[in-house]
Parts: sequence; structure tokens; C-alpha cells
Amino acid sequence: MRGRRNIKKSVVLLLSMLLLLLCCIAMPAFADEHQDKQPDYSKNGSVTLDIKTATGKTVGGGTLTVYRIADAVYDNGDNLFILTDAFDESGTMPDKIISPDGKGLSIEAEKLSIFTRENHIEGVATVTVGDDGHAAFTDHVSDRAGDGAGGL
Repeated sequence: MRGRRNIKKSVVLLLSMLLLLLCCIAMPAFADEHQDKQPDYSKNGSVTLDIKTATGKTVGGGTLTVYRIADAVYDNGDNLFILTDAFDESGTMPDKIISPDGKGLSIEAEKLSIFTRENHIEGVATVTVGDDGHAAFTDHVSDRAGDGAGGL
């Protein structure tokens, strides 16, 4: 029973990291589309997920938590991701979370998962996944620190 609980916690933590990764991936696409404009990091945003297995089976129940691992900073036409103080000693590189082939997560995501667990870092938002596998983070302000830097 205890092993099953640990596996469930690991899956939830990994899904949380994936959610954060999806948030980070969206930023460069926005920047490429509007290179002449600085992104407005103060806007509210939302993320909606339908959680399914690789075979398409709905996965319901549990919770998802978003962690603010990095701040987005616009510098000289580039969007940079700088680790927050909480994750500064994690040894991870935010721009290396996606695997080189772009089809999954790299070892950096696993490092973040372990670091988060070992250091008891609290997330910025948690939602319950419905029985239908649906989860939504809505109206979360991107400027949590009040310093003009972006993040969920």
C-alpha cells in the first residue's frame, strides 16, 4: 500500500512538472510570433489539461500542483528563464527540461522532481483532477513576486 502511494505521489509530481514545462514551452512560441514586442508578463493566464494514458484512457482523481521553478525575463529581444531562489541550488537548467528530440522530458525534469520532494518546496497552485481527467488552472497571475518577471 505504501509503495502504491509513493508511486502515485511520484506520478502527480511528474505531471506537475510537465504542466510547468508546458507553460514554459508556450513562451518561446509567443516570442517568435511577435519578435518586435516585449511579452506582457503581468497578464493573467490559464492552463487546462485532460489527463490520459498513452492509449487514450482517461486518468481521473488526484491533484496537480504547479511549481514556479523559473522566472521569464525579456532581455534584448530574447526570453530567458532564470531559476527562482527556491530552485537555484537544484542544479537544473530550465531550458533543458525537454528531451533533445522534443518528444518528452529530459533528466532535468526528474532532477526537479527529486529536488522538490527532498526540499519540501510548496507549489504556487494546486487543483483537483476530476473523474473525467479534466484539470484547470485559471486566473493565475503571472507576476507572483511583483517584480515584473513572469511565471505561473
